Amino acid sequence: MALTYEDLLSLHRAEKGTNALSSLPEGFDESLKQLLLETKERAASSTDGIKVLENARRASIALLSLRRQKILLRAIANDGKVEGATERENKFYSSVKKICNEEDEWIDEMAAARGKSAYLKKEDENASENLQAAKNENNRAKILKKVRMIKDIVDAYRGADGESYGPFKAGHLVELPQSEAEWVIGKGMGIEENGNGQGENSDPNVMYVTKAVKLIRIKADMDIPEYSNPDGQSYGPFKKDEEGVLPEEEARFLERGKLAHEVRE
Repeated sequence: MALTYEDLLSLHRAEKGTNALSSLPEGFDESLKQLLLETKERAASSTDGIKVLENARRASIALLSLRRQKILLRAIANDGKVEGATERENKFYSSVKKICNEEDEWIDEMAAARGKSAYLKKEDENASENLQAAKNENNRAKILKKVRMIKDIVDAYRGADGESYGPFKAGHLVELPQSEAEWVIGKGMGIEENGNGQGENSDPNVMYVTKAVKLIRIKADMDIPEYSNPDGQSYGPFKKDEEGVLPEEEARFLERGKLAHEVRE
């Protein structure tokens, strides 16, 4: 078939549009050779012909360079025969693949002769540490902890383990995997409760409550920033209309200041 400059542009666009190697028209190499010879003859007789030749040359290079990149990637990946390649491109692929195989063999020989390099040993150590960390996290997920909710979690949510949790109501006692319980406690939405019902929390920024303290459900009448009482206990923050559970003394303090009011069920 006769090949034109427009055909080259069309083939290049098609090549850019796919990760696979596009099939070229039968006899493409010979047709391309004929096109370049004809444009070269035109260039010898006119200024316009020089421009046509340069455009054809650039379009040819753009198309064939892109195809070579794809062939190189497949040779490096040892993907086997390249579908859609011309006879000339298959020879190029075989040559590159041979070089890649020789490189792989050289690496294998060096590894066998010298043993593992310090870098590879470090990689193995890191992999072992990561595996142990994953096992530890899995064990943590199997341990259940009791958590007393001090804030509502209105909507169900998906935890780091992919499981669904909630919704939870302030004041309720829930059992959660250790990692999820630590997240809830760390966010100030709950406190850990031991077997005797006593609240436990090593974080000074999270409210500590025991069963001996009467809990009151409150609703904020305005935004309340995080604050500390005279004992150094931290509370909040609460958004306007947000509900939460507080020790009775603290709830009454907010009521007197017209910052919140008790929610009576």
